[in-house]
Amino acid sequence: ARDIGDRFPSMRAFADTLRAERAWMANGIAALDAPATDRSEETDRIRQLMRTSRMSAREVVTRVGAHYDQAIVAAGRPYAPGNPFPESKDPMVAVLVPHLDNGRRAWLRAAATSRLLLLRLALRAHRATRGVDPTGLGTLVSLGFLSRIPADPFGNAPLRMRRLPGGTGLLVYSVGPDGRDDGGQPIGLVGPDGRRRALRAEDRGDLAGGVDTP
Repeated sequence: ARDIGDRFPSMRAFADTLRAERAWMANGIAALDAPATDRSEETDRIRQLMRTSRMSAREVVTRVGAHYDQAIVAAGRPYAPGNPFPESKDPMVAVLVPHLDNGRRAWLRAAATSRLLLLRLALRAHRATRGVDPTGLGTLVSLGFLSRIPADPFGNAPLRMRRLPGGTGLLVYSVGPDGRDDGGQPIGLVGPDGRRRALRAEDRGDLAGGVDTP
């Protein structure tokens, strides 16, 4: 666990993804000024919107690029509940650019899931070698099972742990999108069919390792 602790997703990597998506969008939009050889419902709709708005592909690229630039800056800031990614009121941008806040939330969830899995592996290693659970997450660091306690992507603090009632085990968790420590109370992302749904901005509770996450 110690060796792989620094290899999980970060918001810097999400900003890099946005940069790549920005470049891809710019190339695709610029191509719309060329003769229509790739007739599809989507490209026809965008071309029609450009004609209606009397905008060239270059102007659309500029507007879309400015929106992505704002999102890239926002991706470098710590997550804060109630502080979504900037949304554009430009109709053209709204059509072309996906809801980036959903993408950020999915990325944060992936980061939290990976880091919670790292913690669970370290706890299992401690239990296997010591025969007991650690008294706290700091013990995993002091005994060399981890180089540091992974940060909570949603909480701007380390991930958390609590003992389950009756001494039945340990639960590690992230505070989730509401940014509040609910003592490990799961959000409830798993439906009756066993499938996990998407994480929503309005979800309350904590992202519980092994419950809300695989």
